[in-house]
Amino acid sequence: MITTSAIRKAAILALSLCILLVFFACKHPKEKKTDSVDALLKRKPMPPVNLNQQVNQNISAYTIVDDIALDNSFDCAGVGIGGIKTDQYWRYEWLLKHSDNNDLRKLTFHANPVVRAYAFAALNEHHYDSLEDVLDLHIQDTASFRSMCGCIADFSNVNISFLYSMKNQLDKNKWKQYRAKVERTYPPKKWKTIMLMYRYFEK
Repeated sequence: MITTSAIRKAAILALSLCILLVFFACKHPKEKKTDSVDALLKRKPMPPVNLNQQVNQNISAYTIVDDIALDNSFDCAGVGIGGIKTDQYWRYEWLLKHSDNNDLRKLTFHANPVVRAYAFAALNEHHYDSLEDVLDLHIQDTASFRSMCGCIADFSNVNISFLYSMKNQLDKNKWKQYRAKVERTYPPKKWKTIMLMYRYFEK
């Protein structure tokens, strides 16, 4: 026969187990130390994180950069008819907020062209003083990448992306000089085709 005392002991034991389970379930894992950008540039990409299950401060820089490279699309602030902010653009905003100019400049040498383009865009947003120096270093970088802005999906090139992202920071003469330098990195027919996409920026 089960006594009242035995029932009480079982109830206390069950309650104790529940408390322990709740404690371990709610305990946050220790945040991983963020790799330096120098180490990050040498790492192999990791599987992408699910942004809906992450807290901003718990995401490290190397995870963000890996995911930008794996997504491999340069998304603008609004994509599609509804102007949706994609996970990729969210990653860019994280990079913009949490990375200093020294790290961003290093990331312009990342193996992935989308990472390079986003890093330069972030430097531009930070009003980086040596932006022209970075452009000079990448004037021969003709690597192409996929871009998505609004409902327009297209391909761009690193040096052209760098050039047009800082158009408003250059005076008329410097703009013409840099544009001529970039133009010389492409065959004439290809340049003409590329400029069809950028014709609205020429005005």
